[in-house]
Amino acid sequence: YRFNRHGDLLTVTGILEDPVYLAEPYVLTEVFRLTTNPNGFPLTACEPIEELPHLHENPALVPHYLPGKHPAMNELTDRTNIPLEAVLGGPETMYPEYRKRLKDKYTPPPPVAPAGRGRGAGAGAAPPAGAPAGRGGGK
Repeated sequence: YRFNRHGDLLTVTGILEDPVYLAEPYVLTEVFRLTTNPNGFPLTACEPIEELPHLHENPALVPHYLPGKHPAMNELTDRTNIPLEAVLGGPETMYPEYRKRLKDKYTPPPPVAPAGRGRGAGAGAAPPAGAPAGRGGGK
């Protein structure tokens, strides 16, 4: 960790290097501001709650899913048709060149009909012929 103070600001920077699980160093920063009134916190009680009712029966229990067994693992890929390798692919998937590798594997999902908002003739109506669809209307 690195701690840098500038006036009433404290910046904490952490760099995590793990070549087994990370393709590049993971950098995380957090900025804190010095307070002149340390008693300004709300007077509410923080109470621990048991989120898993059966956890007290076996304190060594760690809820988890084995790799590849999470029931919602393919939720994004099923909804958007993005291949799983692109979702889990790592840092190379964030660059525009990666699209060339997906050219034969990706088919866009069907368009979603816009939900009508408000009242009047314009709510939920299709855009005029020749007008770009969607918000912003730009490229």
